[in-house]
Amino acid sequence: MAASSFGFRVKDELSSLAPQSKSVALAELSAVVRTGGVLTRLNGKLAVLLVTFSTELARHVRDLCLVGLLPAPRVSGRSKKQIVFDTDAEGLLISLGIFDLSSGEMKFSASPKKELVRSEDEKKAFLRGAFLGGGFVSSGKNRHLEIIFSGSKLRDYAASLFCEIPIDISRGTRDGRYTIYLKSKEKIKDALTYMGALSSSFEMLNEIVSGDMVKKLTAKNNCDMANIDKQVLSAVTQSSAIKKLDEKIGLANLDKKLETTAYCRLGYPEASMSELASILGVSKSCVKHRLDRLVKMAGEIDILKAD
Repeated sequence: MAASSFGFRVKDELSSLAPQSKSVALAELSAVVRTGGVLTRLNGKLAVLLVTFSTELARHVRDLCLVGLLPAPRVSGRSKKQIVFDTDAEGLLISLGIFDLSSGEMKFSASPKKELVRSEDEKKAFLRGAFLGGGFVSSGKNRHLEIIFSGSKLRDYAASLFCEIPIDISRGTRDGRYTIYLKSKEKIKDALTYMGALSSSFEMLNEIVSGDMVKKLTAKNNCDMANIDKQVLSAVTQSSAIKKLDEKIGLANLDKKLETTAYCRLGYPEASMSELASILGVSKSCVKHRLDRLVKMAGEIDILKAD
C-alpha cells in the first residue's frame, strides 16, 4: 500500500465519523484547532484559519461546529481548502477551552480543561482531532504515525491519553515544535483503532499478518537451505571416505553390512539418510551409524599412515 494514500485514507475515514454529542464535538474540534489552526486578523477582527487539502475534513469541521452549537466557518478554495472562523472567534476559542476567562482575564490555556475531556469518548475525540489537525501516518517499510504540537504541555497531555489505552508512545521535537510518534505497526494499529479508524486499522493488521508470513517463510527457506547444505557436505565427506577405504583396503574386505552401505552411498551420492534407509531396509539411525563408522575408519587409516 502506498504510504501517502494510506495517510489520506486514514484522515478521510476519521473525518467520516459523525460526532455523537456536543461534548464529543467540542473535544475533537478543540484538538483540531489547537494542532491545525492559526490565529490571524481579517478586516481588523480576530480569526482562526485552518488549511487542508481534504474536502472530507472541511465538511467534518462544519459538522463538529453544528453539533457543538458553534457558528459554522467559511470554507473556500477547490483543492486547497481554507476554513475561516471569523464570526466571534474569541467566543469560539473560549468554548473550545483554548482561551480561559476563569481568572477574569483572557489567557491562553496550554492544555484543555478537565471538564472538556473527561469521558472515554471525549478522549478518543481529542486524539482524533489532534491527528486530523496536526498528524500524519505512513505504512509499509517506513511505517510511522506522528502528531505535531506547538507546545510541550499539550504534547505531554496527548501522550498521557495514549498511555491510558495503554500505548507506550515516544516523544520528540522537530524544528522547534513538539511531537509524539509511533513506529511499531502493532502500536499504530492500536492507535488507529482507538481513534476510530477501524478500516485503516484492519488494513494495517493485514500488513502485519502478511509480513509475519513472509518472515516465517523466509526463515523456513533459510533453514531448509542450511539443512540441504549440511546434507550435501555429509554426503561428500562420506563418499570421499568410502573411496579411500576402497583404495586402501578394498570394500570387499569390510563387514558385509558396511560394504552394502558403502556401495549404496556411492550409488546414490545425493540421497538423504532417510532415502538410504529406505533402500537398505533399515532405520535412519542405523544408516547414520554405519556411515559414521566408515568415515572413522578412513580417518584411522590416515593416522596409521602418518605414524
